[in-house]
Amino acid sequence: MNQFNAKQWVLNALWLVTAILLIIGLTQPMFTFTHFYFFDDTFSLVDAIFHLAAQGEYILFGLLFLFSLVMPVVKMLMLLYSVNAGQLLTNTQRMRLDKIAKLGKWSMLDVYVIAILAVTIKLSLIASVTIHYGLVAFALSVTLSMALPWMIAALYHVKATLVIDDSKAIIWKSECALQANSDVVNALQIGQSVVISHQHNNNPLIDVYDEHSLWQIKAQTTQVNNGLQLHPIASRHH
Repeated sequence: MNQFNAKQWVLNALWLVTAILLIIGLTQPMFTFTHFYFFDDTFSLVDAIFHLAAQGEYILFGLLFLFSLVMPVVKMLMLLYSVNAGQLLTNTQRMRLDKIAKLGKWSMLDVYVIAILAVTIKLSLIASVTIHYGLVAFALSVTLSMALPWMIAALYHVKATLVIDDSKAIIWKSECALQANSDVVNALQIGQSVVISHQHNNNPLIDVYDEHSLWQIKAQTTQVNNGLQLHPIASRHH
C-alpha cells in the first residue's frame, strides 16, 4: 500500500466513524427532561424534530429538519465523494470542500442550541435535564465532519508528478506557449508538476492556455528522460 492509498484508507475510516456517530447522534437519546421530579421525557434529535411537527410548529420543524437531518446527510455524501474522487484536486473539488466546511458551521448550531437548552433547564427550579450519549455522539460527528475537509485538502496537496500523453492533452501554440486540457491546467494550478511525454522545448518559460485559449499559467520547463517537465511559477488564480 503506497502512502497515498494509506492516507485515503485513513480518511475513509474517519468518514465511517463520523457517519456512525452521526447516526447514533440522530437516533439515540440526547436528553431526558424531568418535570417536578416525577415525569420524565426522553428525546432523540429525530424524535424532537418530528415532535415539533406533531405540535404544529412547522417553521421550527422545517428549519431543524433541513439543518439537522438533510444537511448532515448531504455533507457526508459530499465528503465520501471527495475522499475517493482521485488524486487530482481540481478547482471544482476545492470549491466543494470549501462549501462543505461552511456547511459544518451551520451544523454546529444544533450543538449550541441543545447545550443552551440543557443549561437553561438545569437552572430552572421546576425541571432538570440529563444528558445522554446521543448528544456526545452528535457533537463528535459534527466536529469530525468539520475537520475532514481540511484533512482531504492536506492529503491532495502533495502529489507525484503527473505524466500526460501530449497527443491528447497538448496543442503547441508557439515555441513558448501551449494549450492544455483541463487535467493539465488543474494540476498546474495546485502546484503539481506535469511531465509532457515525448516533447522537447528550448524555452525555459512557457505560457499555458486552457481549452478556451485563455491564459492560465506561466510554467518553467525542464527536460527530463521521459519528456518535458512543467513546473508552475505563476497563475491567474493566485
